[in-house]
Order: sequence, then C-alpha cells, then structure tokens
Amino acid sequence: MQGWTVEDVCTFVQGLSQTFGDQASVYAATMKEQEIDGKALLDLSSADLEELGVSPEHHSLLLARIRDLPRTRSTAP
Repeated sequence: MQGWTVEDVCTFVQGLSQTFGDQASVYAATMKEQEIDGKALLDLSSADLEELGVSPEHHSLLLARIRDLPRTRSTAP
C-alpha cells in the first residue's frame, strides 16, 4: 500500500461507503485535494483526520481500516 497513488487512496476511501455513507466520497475528495498517497495514508493520525475534515466519530473507524491493510501491498485497492 505504500506504493499507492493518490487515486488508489481515493478508491480505497470511496470503497468504505458502507461504513461512512455519503461521507466516503467527501473524504476521498479531500484526500485527493491534499494529495494523500499510500505512504501519507499510513502516517495519518487522528489529529490529521480532524484537519482533513473527517468527522470525529469516523476517526477510529478509518484508522482501524487503514491499520488492517497489508503494509507490503503495492497494488491498487
């Protein structure tokens, strides 16, 4: 996943629509705007998510989904 592009990250976040509903598209758009790639995604903290506009109730859910991703996976989601 460290090799993910910004577009790969957006695809991953949009794929979380069952968890985040319509907000998944909003989060993906923000990550695209901020140019969050796979390496940056792995480094996100709750404070970073707050700055990106992710609602507080979604912080732990998104961080858990990120932690669950294989660290060596370099292919797109």
